[in-house]
Amino acid sequence: MGYKSIEQDIKNPDVTVFQTLYDASQRYCDMPALKFMGKSISYNELVIMTENTAKALIAAGVKPGDVVTFMLPNCPQAVAVYYAINRIGAVANMIHTLSAPVNIAFFINKADSRFIVALDSLYPKIKSACEKINDKITVIYTSVCDEIPLVFKAVYKLKTTGKSPAKITDENAFALKKLIRDGKSVTLPPISYKKNRPSTILYSGGSTGRPKGILLSDYNLNSLAIQVANAVGVKISGKKFLSAIPLFHGFGLGVGIHTFMCSGAQCILVPQFNPDSYIKTMVKEKAELMTIIPSILESFLHTDAFDGKDLSFLKGIFCGADTLTADLENRFNRFLEEHNCNETVRVGYGQSEIIAACLLNPIENVKPGSIGLPLGETKVRIVKPGTFEDVGITESGELLINGPAVMLGYLNEPEETANALKTDTDGQVWLFTGDMCKTDGDGYVYFVQRIKRMIITFGYNVYVVQVEAVINACHAVKASCVVGVKDKLLGETVAACVVADEKTDTVSLHGEIIKVCRERLEEYAVPTNIKFIDRLPITNMGKIDFMNIQKLFEKGKREND
Repeated sequence: MGYKSIEQDIKNPDVTVFQTLYDASQRYCDMPALKFMGKSISYNELVIMTENTAKALIAAGVKPGDVVTFMLPNCPQAVAVYYAINRIGAVANMIHTLSAPVNIAFFINKADSRFIVALDSLYPKIKSACEKINDKITVIYTSVCDEIPLVFKAVYKLKTTGKSPAKITDENAFALKKLIRDGKSVTLPPISYKKNRPSTILYSGGSTGRPKGILLSDYNLNSLAIQVANAVGVKISGKKFLSAIPLFHGFGLGVGIHTFMCSGAQCILVPQFNPDSYIKTMVKEKAELMTIIPSILESFLHTDAFDGKDLSFLKGIFCGADTLTADLENRFNRFLEEHNCNETVRVGYGQSEIIAACLLNPIENVKPGSIGLPLGETKVRIVKPGTFEDVGITESGELLINGPAVMLGYLNEPEETANALKTDTDGQVWLFTGDMCKTDGDGYVYFVQRIKRMIITFGYNVYVVQVEAVINACHAVKASCVVGVKDKLLGETVAACVVADEKTDTVSLHGEIIKVCRERLEEYAVPTNIKFIDRLPITNMGKIDFMNIQKLFEKGKREND
């Protein structure tokens, strides 16, 4: 069966990610590339900043082929560091800034990384992680305040930490700004492009619950940027784009930075990804283009920040990273109309295995409830799960993706790679997404449900097997089941049913579970609701009845609302 795509003029240049930024600087020169807390950086200045950062990394010992772990929020240094890693020919290992020490160590060990670039405020966690790391790690640290105009520095410190982080004196830790000063005489290596060379590692969970490293090439990232830029449907150069989704997230990196950097937009960087900072920056800067997640859309409808505001400056609102309900889509579109905006939200679909996006509603024909049409060179199929047997129109099946943005594979996970990437009889490689979808007669795709058990809270993926493993390791826990509970603002919250040993003090056990989860999981993965029950409900097939557990929490939520 053939599926309609958004028509585009696709040209995938055989260049590195850094070279696409450099090429953009040749076209856009002194046009603003980044804006951060009142400070503007031009395309030419960003390339100079990136090359100086690359020299600094080399001065710290980074060589082509090395893996450099990236643990930064959205700030100018983060953009420069990412492109600098690529300029050297090293590999960027992207991890969440909220990662617990045990997970920092896991990501570093898994990627065989010997360098990490992070905020100075995160150093205590990194130092703790170093105790679990196989080899010595070089830490390169920076501060968000390094790129904030002097007038805003004191205010930012007061609003965030309230105080400066303790001075770092360890011999294996170096300040990025000092390395930049000391590395001015360093010679940069020649740029070497190889189509299938891994240049970036993103992380995703799997059927086992263990995070998997997703290997992406320059070709993957550049082809995504070209396809998305063409699908936006409006002129991008000179537009203000709100870069609020973090760079370590595929959506934030592939679309939120790289796509718009290649196209001459000004990326307005938001270091703290929450509704307040998102809304405040959007209104203040009059951002014309933005990527957004459903929970942020919901927050728009529960604030007085937009009272009396004219939002006619908005020219493109792109929603992804989670399922947007038809109800929220309709309510948000009415909100836009009430605030003098002629646009409608355009829903898309993607996975980290394709960096960020592979489907989007085209500007000329948005279909409510749909996740859109395939981008440019991207092809989709809907099949009986786990097979290449196509299903009929309107029939639900597993969504398969083929295209230039599909990952190279999983890092050191040949079995998981073989399960995800399969070759059909025509020699075409397809990504098996694990998501159930269907199409209509016009080729638009509609999301039905996830095959995998996964919770999405505030746009972040939570893999229940990981959370359950942490809870089950706690004293006196016999069994547990983690589910997602619908929430208007967060999308879903994490909830856990726990079966404890008899005569156990559940109040104390509750405290122990929360404590251990906070130590071993990212903050967003810690359960917000724990219920103790005598036994987990079982289906007729002898499996845990997840739906009944969800209903238990949702009933309690309704009673408390």
